[in-house]
Amino acid sequence: MKWSYRIATLRGIDIRIHLTFPLIVLYAMYEGSRTYGAVWQGALFGAASVSLLFVCVILHELAHSLQAIALGIRVRAITLLPIGGVSELSSSPERPADELRISIVGPLTSLAIAIVLFGVMLLGLRLDWIHNLRHLLRAAQTPSGIGLLVYLMLANVALALFNLIPAFPMDGGRVLRSLLAMAMGPVRALRVASVLGQVLAAGMGLVGLLVGSVTLVLVAFFIYAGASLESRSFSVHKVLECMTVADILVPVQTTFPDDLPLGAALEIARRSRQQEFPVTFGGAWVGILHAQDLANAAQQHPPETLVGKFAHRDFPVFDPSASLLAVYGAVQETPPHAAAIRSGDVFVGIIGKDDLNRAVRLAATRRRQGGRP
Repeated sequence: MKWSYRIATLRGIDIRIHLTFPLIVLYAMYEGSRTYGAVWQGALFGAASVSLLFVCVILHELAHSLQAIALGIRVRAITLLPIGGVSELSSSPERPADELRISIVGPLTSLAIAIVLFGVMLLGLRLDWIHNLRHLLRAAQTPSGIGLLVYLMLANVALALFNLIPAFPMDGGRVLRSLLAMAMGPVRALRVASVLGQVLAAGMGLVGLLVGSVTLVLVAFFIYAGASLESRSFSVHKVLECMTVADILVPVQTTFPDDLPLGAALEIARRSRQQEFPVTFGGAWVGILHAQDLANAAQQHPPETLVGKFAHRDFPVFDPSASLLAVYGAVQETPPHAAAIRSGDVFVGIIGKDDLNRAVRLAATRRRQGGRP
């Protein structure tokens, strides 16, 4: 994800923090200093509260990720955003039962954290407070160790319940889709779940406008946009799943020897319609260079610099019979965002992100015209 930076790696999963995430910490410090009277104490309590809450969010997302790994799905990263966490899976689960397991384990983990915190809290609170919601909420607003425990316990319960809302991109929307898919198939299930999510979001937005709740309106917008995006993403995956590399492969016309000067390569690229160029050594493909990378290099290096210096030498390789969905997953992960196609021992072409996007648009056009993808 753009504007995110790795802060840790757990079980091979990159934990990333989005550039905008510190804004929520600063806001929590501001609110804490304003609410609790003692400026520095309140600010530290606000920062500790939101930071520990996002540790709980990481555990929530890790539960999703570890369940996905157990089912054979690779997880690229977990990214912390101001609105929560996002697990980036390399592919979607194929079976509805697998999606159900991956989706439900997150909210269950949040509830488990809340139960553990409740147990710890019992050691520090008077027993009569446990039965008095007013005292409990007051404790959550007190800048103290007990206040922090109560806040985190209630926040994890809220996190679990919020994620169980039956609408994308919430876990509840995926749980609903997986249950529906068991009865009516994945395509109809997605349509029904998306429509329900959008209707729910519209209702939440209307209520938010009526009661003057900006937060509720923003949540409704987030859910509505997520439901629409999920529907489009699923449609793209289904299109690519039905097509193979051979359906869109165009043989490579232009290659660059690795000792070609940068200036000469740039002139050739400007006259070519290719976007990705194989870089060769002794006639063998050793790298891939995108036209934009070539243009960027030309702005920063002298024209006599050899083009092999800028080639991406680690690239995925596929057979012409491979599914475009498999290629799509591979080219999203790392530069050069393209895959080399090899028939037997001979490289015959390159497929990049632009080629895949054109394939999706072409398939969508054919479907509207009543044809097949």
